[in-house]
Amino acid sequence: MFIIPHNILVFLNKLPLSKGPVVVGVSGGADSLYLTFLLNQWCKKNKRTFLAVTVNHELRTEALDEANWVHKQLTKQKIDHTILSWEGTKPKTHIEERAREKRYELLLDFCHKHKATALFLAHHQQDQVETFWTRLAHSSGLDGLGCMTQISKRDDIMIVRPLLKTSKQEIIQTLQKNHVTWIEDPMNQDTIYERVQWRQNQPTLDKMGLNAKAIEKATERLQRAKEALNFLTQEFLKDHLKKSPLGFVQMSENTFMQLPEEMRIRVVIQILKMFNDPRKIISLESAENLALHSPKYATLSGCQWVISHHSIFVAPELKHLPHQQVLPYQWIDWGIAKIWTNKAFTAEAKAPIPRTKDIPYLIQRTFLNVPKGYATLFYDEKELEKKVKLDYKNRAPVVIFKLKTEKENA
Repeated sequence: MFIIPHNILVFLNKLPLSKGPVVVGVSGGADSLYLTFLLNQWCKKNKRTFLAVTVNHELRTEALDEANWVHKQLTKQKIDHTILSWEGTKPKTHIEERAREKRYELLLDFCHKHKATALFLAHHQQDQVETFWTRLAHSSGLDGLGCMTQISKRDDIMIVRPLLKTSKQEIIQTLQKNHVTWIEDPMNQDTIYERVQWRQNQPTLDKMGLNAKAIEKATERLQRAKEALNFLTQEFLKDHLKKSPLGFVQMSENTFMQLPEEMRIRVVIQILKMFNDPRKIISLESAENLALHSPKYATLSGCQWVISHHSIFVAPELKHLPHQQVLPYQWIDWGIAKIWTNKAFTAEAKAPIPRTKDIPYLIQRTFLNVPKGYATLFYDEKELEKKVKLDYKNRAPVVIFKLKTEKENA
């Protein structure tokens, strides 16, 4: 029987978990098995459903045998275990990165399917250290150097990492004490991977004081700074960013330029995220160039940036707004907008005639082109539910156009 360390027990008991099952990703390595057995004890005590999931990336011939071995070990402990496989063609480059993304995709899909709101992962102290050095070597900004947090969110699923302050040595000792065997992934010893190189050089860094505890403290402070800056960024956007129902946003050029440089960069990134898939990574270097040099016109991450009339306008690029058939009496997603009509038409982006005053032409090209004779209604969140209940069947053609909220777009 595994004894849950006090600090991890306190952490688990404070988690804001829903009533759904607890899901853990388990590879068969020492760290994931350790977490699996701890969570199994905790779930039994708290009468919660517990599901363990192994992803077979099919990148090595022995991968399926290892997944089956994990299944056998966990079923012996009466732990519900599922094997998910990465099917299809595998990448030739950036294998580790793409395998990680596919693993997240499969695990999160599993969580949604089983109505679980939390996914537990076994990243530990050594993983955090290697992440820090890797990101530092690649010139990451403050957010990147903050590394992994114990609680984060992805695709509406809470990602929980209870072991970030637990050493690899403690994990190994506990498994040995309980006579538990595990799988050693050969990739963990292959120096072709950058993480392995950092791991092998860590003893030298330890002698210089650059040890796990020092990095743990540094990442905690960086995470606090990140939270503070994100809060200030959201407050700025709330107070100064105007959202048009026509599909663009606008802010004062002077107000933006008075911000500290780091805030300007964060404002740019947050605006670009409004018009993109939330999983898309916005290039920090590109956002820095845009925020710090503030060109009159630029394109970045599928968006147009235009400075005109002492204002900054940002809108999705025309090519990202394809023609879309809008059927009667149902909401249709079109880019970052929702459209409703009582008479079918094809949604397309096109500048209106005559042009709208004080809005740059490049921004107007992203406007919804409403057919002649249609009445266009723009509604905010408060009015939406009331207006869509109206019966337009016996009226002239109507289009209701509404930008998605951040929640819907995230």
